[in-house]
Amino acid sequence: MSFSMAAGVEKDTLPPRLLREDLPSGPAKSKVAELQVMLADYYEARCWTAEGDPTNAIFQELRL
Repeated sequence: MSFSMAAGVEKDTLPPRLLREDLPSGPAKSKVAELQVMLADYYEARCWTAEGDPTNAIFQELRL
């Protein structure tokens, strides 16, 4: 089975403010969200491809 969400990594994003503005306080003060790193970790945790698509193993696990 083959599947593509066709949007994947191109549409997985955060609000622009979180990608541009440094955080004013807290442990991440003066940092912005590292979207590409976060997406890679998220996709890996979900057993998805680097492009943001579910793998065949996920479909088999869900019996789809």
